[in-house]
Amino acid sequence: MRNIQHNHVCGVVPSHILTRVAEHTEDEASGTARATLEHMRELATGRAATLIERPTAAAAPASARSRKRRHVFDAQYTFRLPGKLAMSENKPRSTDVEVQEAYEGSGATYDFLYDVYGLKSIDGRGMRLDSTVHYGTSFENALWTGRQMVYGHGDGRIFTRFTASVDVIAHELTHGVTQYAAALGYHGQTGALNEHLSDAIGIMVKQYLLGQNANESDWLIGAEILGPAVKGVAVRSMAAPGTAYDDPILGRDPQPSHMRD
Repeated sequence: MRNIQHNHVCGVVPSHILTRVAEHTEDEASGTARATLEHMRELATGRAATLIERPTAAAAPASARSRKRRHVFDAQYTFRLPGKLAMSENKPRSTDVEVQEAYEGSGATYDFLYDVYGLKSIDGRGMRLDSTVHYGTSFENALWTGRQMVYGHGDGRIFTRFTASVDVIAHELTHGVTQYAAALGYHGQTGALNEHLSDAIGIMVKQYLLGQNANESDWLIGAEILGPAVKGVAVRSMAAPGTAYDDPILGRDPQPSHMRD
């Protein structure tokens, strides 16, 4: 598998939702959505002023490639990456629920990829899975940067904890799998395939973790991250595309259910 970096930063909350929130609210949510969109653009172009770049985590020695290597960092409400190490395989368990969920979610994704596909981490070579929680004070998204996972903050009203949905974690980490395996572009057909692959692996990781078969699964992406102010069940529905939400703030789910759409 090749290490090919991409310059598109895609969060689990699509830009069309954030744009809708920015344009149809007049309270703090509007400013937060605008700030999130702008920071995502800065991450994509490398212009994020406080972002500390570092080499991608090195691959594990051949003898250890089948073992999980997870590091979860705490940005402590700054935009500095990776932040302070909060939890790893060799560090005592954190009491922070977002640290725990990021740690367990990346572990569940690793286990699925290894047990089902024989894939040793997202690059096939035992790459360490790094995550940062508590990123910024007004960043409402979760994303794969091309190097690591980043989790911002939900406001508790429109969005809750972005670490709460294991399918969200697996979806974003699968962008890393695609990055190393195929380097699909993020536009048109290849962009759609890139997203679909992440949704498919994301929901399968959830099914695998819960011991569900296809008929038992809810086939929802991000069911746990929508807040109480939103009329909806998830960010996307794979079972019934276009029905995940219908809300005055978020708008109506535009996901097409057929190629002709």
